[in-house]
Amino acid sequence: MKSVPLIQKVARSALDKGIRELLLFFSIILLALPGFSQVDLVLSPASPTVNVGDPISIVLEVQAGTTDIVAVQAFLDYDPNLITVNSVDYEPGNEFPVLSGPTFSTLGQIDVAGNTFSTISGTFDLITINFTATAVGVASIDFHTPTGSSRVTDVADPAVQSVLGTTTGASINIIGPNAPPTVSITSPGNGTAFIEGANVVVIADASDSDGTITNVEFFDGVNSLGTDNTDPYSITITNIAQGTYSLTAVATDDDDESTTSSVVNITVNPAQVDTEPVITLDANATVNEGGNINVPLSILDADGDNLTISISSASNEPTNLQSNQGAGNGIQVEPFPFDASGFFTESNVSSSAGSYQSNLVFTPTFGDGGSDGDGSGIYTITVEVEDEDGNVVPAVLELTVNDVDQVISATGNTVIEAESFDNQGPANSGSGNNGIGVESNGGLTNIGFTHLNDFATYEIDVEAAGVYNIEFLVARQPNAARGMAIKSDGNTIGGIIVTGTGGWTTYETVSAQVTLPAGSQTLEFLWDNSAATNGFYFNIDKFTFGPLANQAPVFDLAISDQVNVEDDVVSLDGSATDPEGDNINYGATGLPTGLSINASTGEISGTIAVGASANSPYDVEITAADDGNPSETATQTFQWTVNSLADLPPTITPIADVEVLE
Repeated sequence: MKSVPLIQKVARSALDKGIRELLLFFSIILLALPGFSQVDLVLSPASPTVNVGDPISIVLEVQAGTTDIVAVQAFLDYDPNLITVNSVDYEPGNEFPVLSGPTFSTLGQIDVAGNTFSTISGTFDLITINFTATAVGVASIDFHTPTGSSRVTDVADPAVQSVLGTTTGASINIIGPNAPPTVSITSPGNGTAFIEGANVVVIADASDSDGTITNVEFFDGVNSLGTDNTDPYSITITNIAQGTYSLTAVATDDDDESTTSSVVNITVNPAQVDTEPVITLDANATVNEGGNINVPLSILDADGDNLTISISSASNEPTNLQSNQGAGNGIQVEPFPFDASGFFTESNVSSSAGSYQSNLVFTPTFGDGGSDGDGSGIYTITVEVEDEDGNVVPAVLELTVNDVDQVISATGNTVIEAESFDNQGPANSGSGNNGIGVESNGGLTNIGFTHLNDFATYEIDVEAAGVYNIEFLVARQPNAARGMAIKSDGNTIGGIIVTGTGGWTTYETVSAQVTLPAGSQTLEFLWDNSAATNGFYFNIDKFTFGPLANQAPVFDLAISDQVNVEDDVVSLDGSATDPEGDNINYGATGLPTGLSINASTGEISGTIAVGASANSPYDVEITAADDGNPSETATQTFQWTVNSLADLPPTITPIADVEVLE
């Protein structure tokens, strides 16, 4: 495009021929005269930043100041690979009544011209160019001003002289597509409940990876609750009304792109008058020693107060034991066990304002079933709750722990804690009227304060009859010996003697071997050394049962060598006794012909056969084998001589006196 025809075209539409010729003359002179640096052409904004796909508008501003001008023509070049022209619009009131163009092409050219019959001065916008950013890069928009070109940017004054000063192009920084902001409501949590009248603070976390957050607006549904322009972003809902709220936050970034958070639902309950907490807890529960039980606990406070929970326990056993747990340090009378703390825990605890849920878990062990021989121990479990209004509410669970026999293993060791007795006593003057005691020393819990005729019993269940070794862990300060009998169901089966161990907390092992029948029975310890009638005996921490190796049967009689005659009738006792009470099977070898042994009783019986003397004497062996594990066998041997009937001297049958009459 040539500048002269462009100006002529504009002029021809409104002027007569003479004027057109004058304008043509001015046009030619405009291109020929040297330029003046009085009027600047400026594109603005000069260096904007946009995202790919964003629109951007560039304004061509004429800065004439006090210089009068009559014509402007501008030729612009741009990079069509980075930006696309959507439209070029003359600004209303640009004061140029004679206009040409504008024209633009996909080759990156924009041409515009304007002139007037009167003079114009000052600063004004000539055109607005509307682009779209199409690719990442820096897109320059420059004025085409080279001398000699048909596309020369210039400005003419009334004398038709060039008064063009400087031209300032624009540089558009095009970056990748805008990343939307992220936003989430961090408080309150979804499902939170409030009481009407409360001030609820809503807090949101918002960020923009490729820019900045300009504002965060908060909504309840479609209703705006307020906007915050600074981080941390929050609003306060004062004196909130009853109802349900669907809260969202909308974050907007510096590219005017917005993101809406996930919905947070809250509930506002009506204000309530002060109410006491309500405890739901079973009044009674029962569990066996060695077992477990879960008792559910639920506490609700209708007005949503924070709750303070305390749980305590106490034993209901009679106060018939001495214990150093109390203020008396060894003479205080207290129950044992003292409380349920040794076998009580809580599980599945869930706590929030106005609510507390858990399981009370009880796992009693041996000894927790009581110590007075009544077969059970009873504990009072007290749950107490206090709310923020000062209301204190208690609830009580009576827990019964049943005694269970402690099983004595037939194959391995069984440890019994001495303080796990089921009964003790007696309350006699010789024992201070308090029976035995329980004390804790050096991390051990033991029985002590034992006197003459004190006793302690333990209910046990022996898996298999047999001989057992019992190892007692004992301590005694004085050197003089003291004794204790061991009984099963009232029958004395053994005992121990304890001498000084060096102190009441210096423990040594003392052993006893006892024979126990199978099944349930009462094991009793009786402090019975009649030679000592005063002073404490000894402490016991624990005792351990261990089965001894199976013992062989013992023959009741030692059988001497036997002598018989053929045809004799024989009955000979070959029985035995097994220490563990095992069944016995009898056998015999080398018996004279005609004799046999009873496999169940060990009796040798029969009639010795005539002719048996021919193989005499006989070397006889009898065996007694038990059915223990492993089986053990006892044997004994003797010689059996059988004489022949022919070897016997003749016998004369006595003849009675005879009286003959003449």
